[in-house]
Amino acid sequence: MGPSTMAVLLLGLTSAPPGAWEAWGRSERAGVARCGKFHGCPSLAARNASIRLGQACVWAGAFPAELPSAHAAACAGERFLSASMVDESAPYCGFTSQLALSWLARLNALTSHCSTVVYTVITGGYDQFKQVPGGPQPDLCLVGLVDNVTAEKQTHAAREIGWQLYRLPTPTPWPNSPARTSHSLRAMAMRMFPRAAHTIYCDGKVVLLKPPAQIVHELRATTSAPYIVIEHPWSLSFMNEFKFAATRIRYQRRGDTQRDVDDVEAQRRVYCEEGACNNQAGMLDATMIIQQREPRAVWPAGRTEPAPHVSIRWLECAWFNEMAIFSHRVQLSFFFAVDALGLRRQVHVVPRRQWENKLFQIARHKYGALVDNASAPVAMGKTAHSRRARRKAAFRTALAAARAAAARGDAPGGVGALAALKAGVGVRRAHEAR
Repeated sequence: MGPSTMAVLLLGLTSAPPGAWEAWGRSERAGVARCGKFHGCPSLAARNASIRLGQACVWAGAFPAELPSAHAAACAGERFLSASMVDESAPYCGFTSQLALSWLARLNALTSHCSTVVYTVITGGYDQFKQVPGGPQPDLCLVGLVDNVTAEKQTHAAREIGWQLYRLPTPTPWPNSPARTSHSLRAMAMRMFPRAAHTIYCDGKVVLLKPPAQIVHELRATTSAPYIVIEHPWSLSFMNEFKFAATRIRYQRRGDTQRDVDDVEAQRRVYCEEGACNNQAGMLDATMIIQQREPRAVWPAGRTEPAPHVSIRWLECAWFNEMAIFSHRVQLSFFFAVDALGLRRQVHVVPRRQWENKLFQIARHKYGALVDNASAPVAMGKTAHSRRARRKAAFRTALAAARAAAARGDAPGGVGALAALKAGVGVRRAHEAR
Protein backbone atom coordinates (compact mmCIF):
# COMPACT_ATOMS: atom_id res chain seq x y z
CA MET A 1 0.00 0.00 0.00
CA GLY A 2 1.55 3.27 -1.11
CA PRO A 3 1.01 6.86 0.05
CA SER A 4 -1.59 7.54 -2.60
CA THR A 5 -3.55 4.47 -1.55
CA MET A 6 -3.46 5.55 2.10
CA ALA A 7 -4.65 9.04 1.14
CA VAL A 8 -7.62 7.54 -0.69
CA LEU A 9 -8.36 5.32 2.31
CA LEU A 10 -8.32 8.25 4.74
CA LEU A 11 -10.44 10.44 2.50
CA GLY A 12 -12.86 7.62 1.83
CA LEU A 13 -13.33 6.79 5.50
CA THR A 14 -13.88 10.38 6.59
CA SER A 15 -16.39 11.09 3.82
CA ALA A 16 -18.12 7.71 3.51
CA PRO A 17 -21.91 7.72 4.03
CA PRO A 18 -23.18 6.09 7.26
CA GLY A 19 -24.13 2.82 5.55
CA ALA A 20 -20.90 2.45 3.58
CA TRP A 21 -19.29 0.23 6.19
CA GLU A 22 -21.66 -2.49 7.33
CA ALA A 23 -20.07 -3.00 10.76
CA TRP A 24 -20.56 0.62 11.79
CA GLY A 25 -23.59 1.64 9.72
CA ARG A 26 -26.46 -0.61 10.66
CA SER A 27 -27.41 1.19 13.87
CA GLU A 28 -27.63 4.78 12.66
CA ARG A 29 -31.37 4.82 13.25
CA ALA A 30 -30.84 4.08 16.98
CA GLY A 31 -28.75 7.19 17.72
CA VAL A 32 -30.20 9.93 19.90
CA ALA A 33 -28.13 13.07 20.48
CA ARG A 34 -27.24 13.92 24.10
CA CYS A 35 -26.33 17.58 23.68
CA GLY A 36 -24.55 19.77 26.19
CA LYS A 37 -22.68 23.07 26.36
CA PHE A 38 -19.39 21.33 27.20
CA HIS A 39 -19.11 18.25 24.97
CA GLY A 40 -21.47 19.28 22.18
CA CYS A 41 -23.82 16.76 20.57
CA PRO A 42 -22.57 13.18 20.26
CA SER A 43 -24.57 10.94 17.94
CA LEU A 44 -24.32 7.48 16.44
CA ALA A 45 -23.46 9.01 13.07
CA ALA A 46 -20.51 10.87 14.58
CA ARG A 47 -19.52 7.84 16.65
CA ASN A 48 -19.44 5.64 13.56
CA ALA A 49 -17.45 8.24 11.60
CA SER A 50 -14.93 8.36 14.48
CA ILE A 51 -14.49 4.59 14.41
CA ARG A 52 -13.94 4.59 10.66
CA LEU A 53 -11.32 7.35 10.83
CA GLY A 54 -9.75 5.79 13.91
CA GLN A 55 -9.35 2.47 12.10
CA ALA A 56 -7.52 4.20 9.25
CA CYS A 57 -5.31 6.22 11.61
CA VAL A 58 -4.34 3.19 13.70
CA TRP A 59 -3.47 1.31 10.51
CA ALA A 60 -1.50 4.28 9.23
CA GLY A 61 0.35 4.50 12.54
CA ALA A 62 1.45 0.90 12.16
CA PHE A 63 3.00 1.83 8.79
CA PRO A 64 4.15 5.45 9.32
CA ALA A 65 6.04 5.66 6.04
CA GLU A 66 2.73 5.28 4.22
CA LEU A 67 0.92 8.10 6.05
CA PRO A 68 0.74 11.13 3.73
CA SER A 69 1.96 14.28 5.47
CA ALA A 70 -1.14 16.11 4.29
CA HIS A 71 -3.24 13.79 6.47
CA ALA A 72 -0.92 13.52 9.49
CA ALA A 73 -2.84 16.20 11.40
CA ALA A 74 -6.10 14.27 10.87
CA CYS A 75 -4.73 11.42 12.95
CA ALA A 76 -2.42 13.11 15.47
CA GLY A 77 -2.97 15.48 18.35
CA GLU A 78 -3.82 18.52 16.25
CA ARG A 79 -6.98 16.76 15.11
CA PHE A 80 -8.35 16.91 18.64
CA LEU A 81 -7.67 20.59 19.28
CA SER A 82 -10.38 21.93 16.99
CA ALA A 83 -13.79 23.07 18.16
CA SER A 84 -15.15 23.26 14.61
CA MET A 85 -16.60 19.73 14.58
CA VAL A 86 -20.24 20.74 14.35
CA ASP A 87 -21.30 18.39 11.55
CA GLU A 88 -23.29 15.49 13.03
CA SER A 89 -21.61 13.00 10.70
CA ALA A 90 -18.07 14.33 11.35
CA PRO A 91 -15.74 12.40 13.69
CA TYR A 92 -16.46 13.25 17.31
CA CYS A 93 -14.25 12.94 20.41
CA GLY A 94 -15.90 15.27 22.92
CA PHE A 95 -14.64 18.63 24.22
CA THR A 96 -16.05 20.43 21.18
CA SER A 97 -16.99 23.73 22.85
CA GLN A 98 -14.77 26.72 23.54
CA LEU A 99 -15.59 26.24 27.23
CA ALA A 100 -14.20 22.70 27.06
CA LEU A 101 -11.08 23.72 25.14
CA SER A 102 -10.37 26.53 27.63
CA TRP A 103 -10.82 24.10 30.52
CA LEU A 104 -8.41 21.65 28.87
CA ALA A 105 -5.86 24.39 28.14
CA ARG A 106 -5.75 25.45 31.79
CA LEU A 107 -5.36 21.84 32.93
CA ASN A 108 -2.60 21.24 30.35
CA ALA A 109 -0.72 24.31 31.62
CA LEU A 110 -1.11 23.27 35.26
CA THR A 111 0.49 19.86 34.59
CA SER A 112 2.91 20.71 31.75
CA HIS A 113 5.95 20.09 33.97
CA CYS A 114 4.78 16.67 35.19
CA SER A 115 6.53 13.58 33.88
CA THR A 116 4.06 11.39 35.79
CA VAL A 117 0.47 12.29 36.63
CA VAL A 118 -1.63 10.38 39.16
CA TYR A 119 -5.24 11.50 38.84
CA THR A 120 -8.72 10.70 40.05
CA VAL A 121 -12.21 12.07 39.41
CA ILE A 122 -14.64 12.55 42.31
CA THR A 123 -18.12 14.05 42.02
CA GLY A 124 -20.69 14.61 44.72
CA GLY A 125 -18.18 13.82 47.46
CA TYR A 126 -18.65 10.17 46.53
CA ASP A 127 -15.15 9.05 47.57
CA GLN A 128 -12.24 10.32 49.66
CA PHE A 129 -8.73 11.27 48.55
CA LYS A 130 -6.11 8.73 49.57
CA GLN A 131 -2.51 9.21 50.67
CA VAL A 132 0.01 8.49 47.88
CA PRO A 133 3.33 7.00 49.09
CA GLY A 134 6.14 9.49 48.64
CA GLY A 135 3.72 12.36 48.05
CA PRO A 136 4.07 14.86 45.19
CA GLN A 137 7.53 15.33 43.62
CA PRO A 138 8.91 18.02 41.26
CA ASP A 139 8.04 15.84 38.25
CA LEU A 140 5.07 14.03 39.82
CA CYS A 141 1.61 15.62 40.04
CA LEU A 142 -1.37 14.37 42.03
CA VAL A 143 -4.45 15.81 40.33
CA GLY A 144 -8.01 15.53 41.60
CA LEU A 145 -10.78 16.54 39.19
CA VAL A 146 -13.71 17.55 41.37
CA ASP A 147 -17.08 19.25 41.24
CA ASN A 148 -18.08 22.06 43.59
CA VAL A 149 -19.63 19.73 46.17
CA THR A 150 -16.44 17.69 46.50
CA ALA A 151 -14.23 20.79 46.52
CA GLU A 152 -16.19 22.35 49.39
CA LYS A 153 -15.99 19.18 51.47
CA GLN A 154 -12.50 17.91 50.78
CA THR A 155 -10.19 20.71 49.61
CA HIS A 156 -8.33 21.11 52.91
CA ALA A 157 -7.88 17.38 53.55
CA ALA A 158 -6.80 16.71 49.96
CA ARG A 159 -4.21 19.50 49.90
CA GLU A 160 -2.72 18.34 53.18
CA ILE A 161 -1.71 15.05 51.54
CA GLY A 162 -0.42 16.68 48.34
CA TRP A 163 -3.36 16.61 45.92
CA GLN A 164 -3.98 19.52 43.54
CA LEU A 165 -7.70 19.99 42.99
CA TYR A 166 -8.93 21.16 39.60
CA ARG A 167 -12.60 22.04 39.40
CA LEU A 168 -14.92 20.78 36.74
CA PRO A 169 -16.92 23.47 34.94
CA THR A 170 -20.25 24.58 36.38
CA PRO A 171 -22.57 23.02 35.46
CA THR A 172 -20.65 19.77 35.01
CA PRO A 173 -20.57 18.20 31.53
CA TRP A 174 -23.57 15.97 32.38
CA PRO A 175 -25.34 17.61 35.35
CA ASN A 176 -27.98 14.88 35.57
CA SER A 177 -25.45 12.06 35.46
CA PRO A 178 -22.47 12.61 37.79
CA ALA A 179 -21.31 9.04 37.18
CA ARG A 180 -21.14 9.69 33.43
CA THR A 181 -19.05 12.80 34.06
CA SER A 182 -16.50 10.99 36.24
CA HIS A 183 -16.39 7.78 34.19
CA SER A 184 -15.87 9.55 30.87
CA LEU A 185 -13.07 11.76 32.20
CA ARG A 186 -11.07 8.81 33.51
CA ALA A 187 -10.78 7.65 29.90
CA MET A 188 -9.29 10.91 28.57
CA ALA A 189 -5.78 11.06 30.06
CA MET A 190 -4.13 11.86 26.72
CA ARG A 191 -6.42 14.85 26.20
CA MET A 192 -5.98 16.13 29.75
CA PHE A 193 -2.27 15.41 30.29
CA PRO A 194 -0.68 15.31 26.82
CA ARG A 195 2.90 16.03 27.97
CA ALA A 196 3.18 13.37 30.66
CA ALA A 197 5.30 10.30 30.02
CA HIS A 198 3.13 8.25 32.38
CA THR A 199 -0.39 8.64 33.71
CA ILE A 200 -1.98 6.56 36.46
CA TYR A 201 -5.71 6.78 36.97
CA CYS A 202 -6.79 5.68 40.46
CA ASP A 203 -10.39 5.05 41.37
CA GLY A 204 -11.50 6.73 44.60
CA LYS A 205 -11.29 3.34 46.36
CA VAL A 206 -7.66 2.66 45.37
CA VAL A 207 -4.90 2.92 47.97
CA LEU A 208 -1.42 2.81 46.37
CA LEU A 209 1.11 0.75 48.31
CA LYS A 210 4.22 1.97 46.50
CA PRO A 211 5.41 5.36 45.20
CA PRO A 212 4.22 6.03 41.63
CA ALA A 213 7.83 6.10 40.36
CA GLN A 214 8.37 2.55 41.62
CA ILE A 215 5.07 1.39 40.13
CA VAL A 216 6.08 2.86 36.77
CA HIS A 217 9.48 1.15 36.97
CA GLU A 218 7.94 -2.24 37.72
CA LEU A 219 5.44 -1.87 34.89
CA ARG A 220 8.16 -0.92 32.41
CA ALA A 221 9.92 -4.15 33.33
CA THR A 222 6.70 -6.09 32.75
CA THR A 223 5.46 -4.70 29.42
CA SER A 224 6.17 -2.05 26.83
CA ALA A 225 2.49 -1.78 25.84
CA PRO A 226 1.28 1.83 25.96
CA TYR A 227 -2.04 1.03 27.67
CA ILE A 228 -2.29 -1.12 30.81
CA VAL A 229 -5.54 -2.17 32.48
CA ILE A 230 -6.73 -4.65 35.09
CA GLU A 231 -8.97 -7.62 34.33
CA HIS A 232 -12.07 -7.83 36.50
CA PRO A 233 -11.92 -10.67 39.05
CA TRP A 234 -15.48 -11.79 38.40
CA SER A 235 -15.89 -14.39 35.67
CA LEU A 236 -18.97 -12.84 34.09
CA SER A 237 -20.12 -13.21 30.53
CA PHE A 238 -20.54 -10.16 28.36
CA MET A 239 -24.34 -10.43 28.33
CA ASN A 240 -24.54 -10.99 32.10
CA GLU A 241 -22.65 -7.76 32.66
CA PHE A 242 -25.43 -5.79 30.97
CA LYS A 243 -27.95 -7.30 33.39
CA PHE A 244 -25.75 -6.64 36.42
CA ALA A 245 -24.97 -3.08 35.30
CA ALA A 246 -28.68 -2.22 35.23
CA THR A 247 -29.11 -3.75 38.71
CA ARG A 248 -26.24 -1.71 40.12
CA ILE A 249 -27.52 1.54 38.62
CA ARG A 250 -30.93 0.97 40.22
CA TYR A 251 -29.29 0.25 43.58
CA GLN A 252 -27.01 3.30 43.58
CA ARG A 253 -29.69 5.80 42.49
CA ARG A 254 -27.23 8.45 41.26
CA GLY A 255 -28.63 10.97 38.78
CA ASP A 256 -31.34 9.98 36.30
CA THR A 257 -31.59 6.28 37.18
CA GLN A 258 -34.21 5.29 34.60
CA ARG A 259 -32.35 7.09 31.81
CA ASP A 260 -29.14 5.27 32.76
CA VAL A 261 -30.93 1.89 32.78
CA ASP A 262 -32.45 2.65 29.37
CA ASP A 263 -28.96 3.50 28.08
CA VAL A 264 -27.71 0.05 29.15
CA GLU A 265 -30.48 -1.67 27.22
CA ALA A 266 -29.95 0.54 24.15
CA GLN A 267 -26.24 -0.27 24.21
CA ARG A 268 -26.90 -4.01 24.44
CA ARG A 269 -29.31 -3.83 21.52
CA VAL A 270 -26.92 -1.83 19.31
CA TYR A 271 -23.93 -4.05 20.11
CA CYS A 272 -25.93 -7.15 19.20
CA GLU A 273 -27.06 -5.53 15.95
CA GLU A 274 -23.40 -4.82 15.16
CA GLY A 275 -22.37 -8.40 15.93
CA ALA A 276 -20.41 -7.45 19.05
CA CYS A 277 -22.33 -9.47 21.63
CA ASN A 278 -19.98 -12.45 21.69
CA ASN A 279 -16.53 -11.22 20.70
CA GLN A 280 -15.42 -9.55 23.95
CA ALA A 281 -13.28 -11.74 26.17
CA GLY A 282 -13.05 -10.82 29.85
CA MET A 283 -14.14 -7.63 31.53
CA LEU A 284 -12.39 -4.43 32.55
CA ASP A 285 -11.74 -3.49 36.18
CA ALA A 286 -11.36 0.28 35.88
CA THR A 287 -9.90 0.82 39.36
CA MET A 288 -6.52 1.60 37.74
CA ILE A 289 -5.67 2.63 34.16
CA ILE A 290 -2.07 3.30 33.25
CA GLN A 291 -0.51 4.83 30.14
CA GLN A 292 3.16 4.52 29.17
CA ARG A 293 4.16 7.05 26.54
CA GLU A 294 7.35 7.94 24.75
CA PRO A 295 8.99 11.17 26.01
CA ARG A 296 9.08 13.92 23.41
CA ALA A 297 12.88 13.84 23.43
CA VAL A 298 12.85 10.42 21.74
CA TRP A 299 10.10 11.05 19.21
CA PRO A 300 11.09 10.00 15.67
CA ALA A 301 12.38 12.85 13.52
CA GLY A 302 9.68 14.37 11.36
CA ARG A 303 6.80 12.60 13.13
CA THR A 304 3.91 14.58 14.56
CA GLU A 305 3.41 11.86 17.18
CA PRO A 306 4.70 8.30 17.71
CA ALA A 307 2.36 5.55 16.56
CA PRO A 308 1.48 4.43 20.14
CA HIS A 309 0.27 7.95 20.93
CA VAL A 310 -2.00 7.93 17.90
CA SER A 311 -3.42 4.57 19.01
CA ILE A 312 -4.07 5.82 22.55
CA ARG A 313 -5.79 8.99 21.31
CA TRP A 314 -8.20 7.07 19.10
CA LEU A 315 -8.85 4.45 21.76
CA GLU A 316 -9.75 7.23 24.19
CA CYS A 317 -11.96 8.81 21.55
CA ALA A 318 -13.84 5.59 20.77
CA TRP A 319 -14.27 4.67 24.43
CA PHE A 320 -15.43 8.17 25.36
CA ASN A 321 -18.05 8.11 22.60
CA GLU A 322 -19.55 4.85 23.86
CA MET A 323 -19.95 6.34 27.35
CA ALA A 324 -21.29 9.63 25.99
CA ILE A 325 -23.94 8.02 23.78
CA PHE A 326 -24.79 4.82 25.63
CA SER A 327 -24.22 3.73 29.23
CA HIS A 328 -21.53 5.30 31.42
CA ARG A 329 -20.65 1.83 32.75
CA VAL A 330 -17.01 1.48 31.68
CA GLN A 331 -16.99 -2.35 31.66
CA LEU A 332 -19.59 -2.45 28.90
CA SER A 333 -17.65 -0.46 26.33
CA PHE A 334 -13.89 -0.66 26.85
CA PHE A 335 -13.17 -3.88 25.00
CA PHE A 336 -15.69 -2.93 22.33
CA ALA A 337 -13.58 0.17 21.60
CA VAL A 338 -10.36 -1.89 21.68
CA ASP A 339 -11.74 -4.45 19.22
CA ALA A 340 -13.34 -1.85 16.96
CA LEU A 341 -9.94 -0.24 16.39
CA GLY A 342 -7.92 -3.47 16.38
CA LEU A 343 -5.79 -2.47 19.37
CA ARG A 344 -5.51 -5.71 21.34
CA ARG A 345 -1.74 -5.70 20.91
CA GLN A 346 -1.44 -2.20 22.38
CA VAL A 347 -3.45 -3.03 25.51
CA HIS A 348 -1.80 -5.09 28.27
CA VAL A 349 -4.34 -6.76 30.57
CA VAL A 350 -3.22 -7.89 34.02
CA PRO A 351 -5.34 -10.06 36.36
CA ARG A 352 -6.27 -8.03 39.41
CA ARG A 353 -4.95 -10.70 41.80
CA GLN A 354 -1.48 -10.13 40.30
CA TRP A 355 -1.40 -6.49 41.48
CA GLU A 356 -3.75 -6.32 44.45
CA ASN A 357 -1.93 -6.17 47.79
CA LYS A 358 1.33 -5.66 45.88
CA LEU A 359 0.86 -2.36 44.09
CA PHE A 360 -2.47 -1.29 45.53
CA GLN A 361 -5.36 -2.17 47.82
CA ILE A 362 -9.09 -1.53 47.45
CA ALA A 363 -10.62 0.45 50.33
CA ARG A 364 -14.13 -0.21 51.56
CA HIS A 365 -16.68 1.09 49.08
CA LYS A 366 -19.64 3.24 50.00
CA TYR A 367 -21.90 0.41 48.83
CA GLY A 368 -21.67 -3.18 50.02
CA ALA A 369 -22.17 -6.39 48.08
CA LEU A 370 -25.49 -7.43 46.60
CA VAL A 371 -25.68 -11.17 47.15
CA ASP A 372 -28.03 -13.51 45.33
CA ASN A 373 -28.86 -16.57 47.51
CA ALA A 374 -25.54 -16.18 49.35
CA SER A 375 -23.66 -16.99 46.15
CA ALA A 376 -21.64 -14.75 43.82
CA PRO A 377 -22.15 -10.98 43.97
CA VAL A 378 -24.85 -9.83 41.61
CA ALA A 379 -23.92 -6.24 40.92
CA MET A 380 -22.35 -4.54 43.90
CA GLY A 381 -18.93 -4.03 45.24
CA LYS A 382 -15.54 -5.57 44.56
CA THR A 383 -13.58 -8.63 45.59
CA ALA A 384 -13.24 -7.63 49.26
CA HIS A 385 -17.01 -7.32 49.59
CA SER A 386 -17.70 -10.67 47.92
CA ARG A 387 -15.24 -12.30 50.34
CA ARG A 388 -17.03 -10.64 53.24
CA ALA A 389 -20.38 -11.93 52.00
CA ARG A 390 -19.01 -15.47 51.66
CA ARG A 391 -17.54 -15.34 55.18
CA LYS A 392 -20.88 -14.25 56.59
CA ALA A 393 -22.70 -17.04 54.74
CA ALA A 394 -20.18 -19.63 55.96
CA PHE A 395 -20.49 -18.30 59.51
CA ARG A 396 -24.29 -18.60 59.44
CA THR A 397 -24.03 -22.16 58.14
CA ALA A 398 -21.54 -23.13 60.85
CA LEU A 399 -23.66 -21.48 63.55
CA ALA A 400 -26.77 -23.38 62.42
CA ALA A 401 -24.84 -26.67 62.42
CA ALA A 402 -23.47 -26.03 65.93
CA ARG A 403 -26.94 -25.21 67.25
CA ALA A 404 -28.36 -28.37 65.73
CA ALA A 405 -25.54 -30.46 67.22
CA ALA A 406 -26.03 -28.91 70.66
CA ALA A 407 -29.79 -29.49 70.50
CA ARG A 408 -29.38 -33.16 69.53
CA GLY A 409 -26.75 -33.75 72.15
CA ASP A 410 -25.02 -36.21 69.84
CA ALA A 411 -21.95 -34.06 69.25
CA PRO A 412 -19.73 -33.67 72.33
CA GLY A 413 -18.22 -30.51 70.94
CA GLY A 414 -21.57 -29.01 69.99
CA VAL A 415 -22.10 -26.86 73.07
CA GLY A 416 -18.49 -25.67 73.05
CA ALA A 417 -18.66 -24.90 69.35
CA LEU A 418 -21.87 -22.92 69.83
CA ALA A 419 -20.31 -20.86 72.64
CA ALA A 420 -17.23 -20.20 70.53
CA LEU A 421 -19.35 -19.12 67.58
CA LYS A 422 -21.43 -16.79 69.75
CA ALA A 423 -18.24 -15.27 71.15
CA GLY A 424 -17.03 -14.88 67.59
CA VAL A 425 -20.17 -12.93 66.73
CA GLY A 426 -19.41 -10.41 69.48
CA VAL A 427 -15.82 -10.00 68.33
CA ARG A 428 -16.82 -9.56 64.68
CA ARG A 429 -19.52 -6.99 65.49
CA ALA A 430 -17.17 -5.01 67.71
CA HIS A 431 -14.55 -5.03 64.92
CA GLU A 432 -17.07 -3.86 62.30
CA ALA A 433 -18.33 -1.12 64.63
CA ARG A 434 -14.86 0.40 64.57
